[in-house]
Amino acid sequence: MTGRAMALLLLRDDEKVASMVREREGAGAEGLLRVAEAVRTRFNRPISFLVAQKQREAAQRIVDRTMALPERRVSGFSERLSDAMMNPLTGVPILLLALFLLYELVGTLGAQTLVDFLDEAVFGRYVNPWVDGVLATLIPWPAVRDLFGGEYGVITFAVRYAVALILPIVGTIFIGFAIIED
Repeated sequence: MTGRAMALLLLRDDEKVASMVREREGAGAEGLLRVAEAVRTRFNRPISFLVAQKQREAAQRIVDRTMALPERRVSGFSERLSDAMMNPLTGVPILLLALFLLYELVGTLGAQTLVDFLDEAVFGRYVNPWVDGVLATLIPWPAVRDLFGGEYGVITFAVRYAVALILPIVGTIFIGFAIIED
């Protein structure tokens, strides 16, 4: 630790630094501690506050030299929408509209339209009959065929429900949240 850092911490009345100074300086430590105490008593505010204030001022000077802010704030649609959402009078109706649209996206499009299409049109007409036909050709035992195909088979039931029921609902939920998030 540098001498400057130790001096600042000593002025802030840091006990660990005071004990470190006693270890390093030996007999001269008490003189240093008395000087630090005398400096602390000269100010009407805590040294830690004054040091933090000076650090903020130095940081502000650096920012002022290195950063140029625009003359005026650009106010586009997204900025006006953000302001409207922060106001309770307009934010609550926007929230209700967003929730309604999310419900329509997930409930109507995802849970009804897409589920019906995938369940009846894709799996009911094409995938399940094809799987049952392939299984009837390849597997001569009805018990094994029923394990994979038929009304409650692994492919015709489990995969059908995962793809035709769960995927459209979860997919539209994620799409809806992505739109809301953006």
